Amino acid sequence: MTEEAIQQPPQEPQKEGQRFWRVIALIIVLTASFVVVIAFSANSNTPLLGGDPTPVRSDSIFMAKPLQEFKGGFEGYIYADTNCVPADNDTKLNCIAIISRDNMTKEKYFYSHPIEVPCLNRDELVKVEGTRADLRIIRLVKPTMEHG
Repeated sequence: MTEEAIQQPPQEPQKEGQRFWRVIALIIVLTASFVVVIAFSANSNTPLLGGDPTPVRSDSIFMAKPLQEFKGGFEGYIYADTNCVPADNDTKLNCIAIISRDNMTKEKYFYSHPIEVPCLNRDELVKVEGTRADLRIIRLVKPTMEHG
């Protein structure tokens, strides 16, 4: 066989225009995929990109005041919710939540909420966060009690 028969014809180099459109198509596909992931994560109870998987209702964030020395934020369970007294012409309740910090230490917090928002209830998981001057109790689960 001769050298000419063995050699294959040279392949035509890829045109610059085709390469440009392939790069553009790849960018569009990646951008669309990112948008879908972000949209799914924003509407999902279990975010794809991390974060707290438990939804928090806007009416389950309570401004509070500690009734003892505040030792910093924590997650704990409601041990009891006591002394719920109507206030402001029966439009809200003033309550004292007793929260178990480490399944041993019980801490008391004064908080208020609109009358239509369920009180904190025993064994509900909450997060206490903020500073002594700006403290929040956040219910991390669906309310287990309703006001009748």
